[in-house]
Amino acid sequence: SLGLVGSEMCIRDRRWTVLASTAITGALQLSAVSPDAGGKSASSFGQFSLAAGSAGTELLWTPLTTPIQQWRLSNFQTIANSGPAANSSDPDGDGWTNLLEYATGSNPLFASETSLSATRQGQQMRCIFTRNLSASDVSSFIEWSTNLSGNWSSSGLEYQTLSSGPTVQTIQASIPLNGQPQLFLRLRVTEP
Repeated sequence: SLGLVGSEMCIRDRRWTVLASTAITGALQLSAVSPDAGGKSASSFGQFSLAAGSAGTELLWTPLTTPIQQWRLSNFQTIANSGPAANSSDPDGDGWTNLLEYATGSNPLFASETSLSATRQGQQMRCIFTRNLSASDVSSFIEWSTNLSGNWSSSGLEYQTLSSGPTVQTIQASIPLNGQPQLFLRLRVTEP
């Protein structure tokens, strides 16, 4: 038997030979995998399966990852939402949290110019931002307010895709001033 301990783990495409022989007859089945010490089943993280390999029967672990976990793994070598990889962390110190960096397709490890700009054009406010096309597990939208301490709203905005590349889209959000001397805009990113 193979025992793995831990409440959360990431085991990427790992294989273990559980039975090696030059001739195997009969069937080998994988029974239920018991929950970890925290009561979480293996299916919460991925799945185990058995496969015939060159050295015998192999146990295969295939992790389940969301798009943001895949992004964390490629940038921080972990899927955990903690430490420098946490959504609220800003490891490059540029003022953008990891969640904003992920949603806009920015690099969380190198401070860079923001991918957000706002301008007043006549009687409209326009905000341009980028959207990471792989970030299907978050929503990005512009909110506005007449003052920084007021209520924020997302109503009345019109969105237009300005360009679309292989990894990001450039989006413009516009809203009329409606007689207001000023409007404040912000990019909001939420997880479902």
